[in-house]
Amino acid sequence: MIWKLSLTGIKSRFKDYLVLFSGLVISSTIFYMFLSLALNPAFLRKNMSFSISITQYIFIFGAILLGIITVAYVNFANNFLLSMRKKDYGTYLMLGAKSRKIGNLIFSETLITGFLSTIVGILLGILVSHVVTDMLLNLIQIKISSYSSFVFNAVLYTVLFYIAIFFLAAIFNRIKLTKTPVIKLLKEEQSPVTITKKKFLRIVFAILGIGLLATGYSLLLKKDIDLKIIVASFFTITFGSYFFFKASLGMAIDFLRLRHQILYKKLHSFTLGQLKFRIEEYTQILAAISIFFALALGAITVGMRFESYKNQYASTTYYDAVVQKETVKTTRLLKEIKGKTTTRYNFKETSKVLYFNQSSFKKTPLVNLVFDEKAVSSQSDAIEHMKTVKLTAKKNEIAQMTQLLQEFLQTDKKIQFVSNSEYQKLTGKVKQVQLIRTKDMRANYSNLKELNEEQTDSSQGLAPLRPVAYQMVIGLVSGFEFMGFFLGVAFLAMLASTLMFKVLTGAKKDQIRYQMLSKLGFRDKQIKGAINQEVGILFFLPAVLGLCHVLFGLKLFERIVIKPYQDFWIPFTIFLLLYLIYYFATIKLYQSIALKKVK
Repeated sequence: MIWKLSLTGIKSRFKDYLVLFSGLVISSTIFYMFLSLALNPAFLRKNMSFSISITQYIFIFGAILLGIITVAYVNFANNFLLSMRKKDYGTYLMLGAKSRKIGNLIFSETLITGFLSTIVGILLGILVSHVVTDMLLNLIQIKISSYSSFVFNAVLYTVLFYIAIFFLAAIFNRIKLTKTPVIKLLKEEQSPVTITKKKFLRIVFAILGIGLLATGYSLLLKKDIDLKIIVASFFTITFGSYFFFKASLGMAIDFLRLRHQILYKKLHSFTLGQLKFRIEEYTQILAAISIFFALALGAITVGMRFESYKNQYASTTYYDAVVQKETVKTTRLLKEIKGKTTTRYNFKETSKVLYFNQSSFKKTPLVNLVFDEKAVSSQSDAIEHMKTVKLTAKKNEIAQMTQLLQEFLQTDKKIQFVSNSEYQKLTGKVKQVQLIRTKDMRANYSNLKELNEEQTDSSQGLAPLRPVAYQMVIGLVSGFEFMGFFLGVAFLAMLASTLMFKVLTGAKKDQIRYQMLSKLGFRDKQIKGAINQEVGILFFLPAVLGLCHVLFGLKLFERIVIKPYQDFWIPFTIFLLLYLIYYFATIKLYQSIALKKVK
């Protein structure tokens, strides 16, 4: 009978459970995807061009971060569900149910909810990971081979992690509800809210919050940043956010309430009053959301900026391909490459030496790219400051030209530059090397890559060519791009849901207040407008502060990514649109709860 009543209660709040369920499914899906990549050695060895251990660390690190946020998410969501079910559980106890039975019911409900969401998340992860990975890696031009979307160890660790979280949550729920008096379970929504009225403390907290934020931001603006500064800035910004929301917003609301032209317009008096007593209750959650908002947006932004490495590292070399062997395939590929410029050098080969005509380099210099040390101001922008050097086989250029030609020709033979008359007298097999450069290397990348593979002797190493550098850096940045994007999406889904749960927790308590407004003659449209304003403020205040955290926090990544602020509007717009979806969903759910008796 109790199970039947419980299922009826869950069914009546299906929309609320669906919000929790969807957030958990997104979390477990992405968690599984990260582990499936980290624990899939065959895929990593064949598709990533850098050490498998480093790649594993990237995705394991992402899974750990996701796990930390998931713990916080489950905690807030669990509190929300408890607040909704307390009256139901109190009713069961009033009807004669034993507290032990209710405790077991609570334990089972929590564990089953977590288990089902985890299983659905894993199944969804198995189904979509292959498609999503294929789409993403096609964008970064990596071909998938030996990739299996089902990885047993990833399934096992995902189940163990999420079941462990919900097992602890289930124990907490059982202890908390079985020790709560029945009268409190039935009447908790009628409990008064305590508001701090000590103005001196609020002023101190406001100064402390602004001071800590300013200190944290100033630390991030330093040129020389080390681990101590990063840790110090994190703690100052975190506690600064807490004190800011604890005091500054309350003072701002008091200031607005003194402005009669604002206070008595529409339902502003009611909205400011609602916010007045909610700010105390929301201090911790708003501060946490602002920090995690910054982490989520920062993860997507930094992940997208790793794309810049592809072109930047490719620009450290000048030529795109070297052709020595004329084959049918080579001829076909050369015809398909568009916008190319070809430089040809003839040479004579003996058993130990390659002889080049020095005069041919005067007509068509060999081009090399080198770092412009005078232009480089920091380690972060060294790649951007390259200068073109034209080599004509002068004495001071011989060593540089020799090294380049040996790498292009993949030979250890000695190279000599001789005059035209000496070259004509030499005996030896006449050969030719073609150096190819295109206007758009990325557009011709597949053909250039195939051409270089056709011409390259893998046992001799890699030549300094743009597609080679591009191919090498693809493996490095792909892991960070993948992790940053999906980590940001997972953070957003869970954190926006967390704030949604917190806002909806008070919806039941607000029913009587909105019922009173309706009886006073206010129209539904006006009441809904007040709800939109109140929820909007609670949603976008941490978003604004979180955006400030991101704008200063991106300074940390100047040594990791190139121009972290470039095209910032793209991830910000995507992120804001997703955030708005959660905002409108919260409004609809809030209205369905708070205005239920008004309609």
